[in-house]
Amino acid sequence: MSSDRFLIQCSRKVFSEEEIRVLEEHGKRLEALADGRQLPASEAGRRFVEAVNGMRKPETVYERIWLKYLWRLEWERDPANRAAMGPLRKLDDDREDWKRMRSANWGATVRRARGHEE
Repeated sequence: MSSDRFLIQCSRKVFSEEEIRVLEEHGKRLEALADGRQLPASEAGRRFVEAVNGMRKPETVYERIWLKYLWRLEWERDPANRAAMGPLRKLDDDREDWKRMRSANWGATVRRARGHEE
């Protein structure tokens, strides 16, 4: 694996192979846009930043995958969830959790995932 690939900092169980590929190939750029280290150079970049900041619902594959990644990071920070991730227990409902989260308030989810209190 190339050193320029994004290091996924959570369980990969909830991600499809395509989602993992997108994160590994584009995650560094998406992270830089999301945290403000890189300014958007296009309309697509500006819309990505708006989606990540909860200003609108995600529409593109990149927006959805990045927000799913942030949600998973937040979910794993909860000690009860971390305990459920023990090596002998397989979580089968992760995709259902993701579906429920998609209908939730995006802005609040993003702020929590980025470590900001509401």
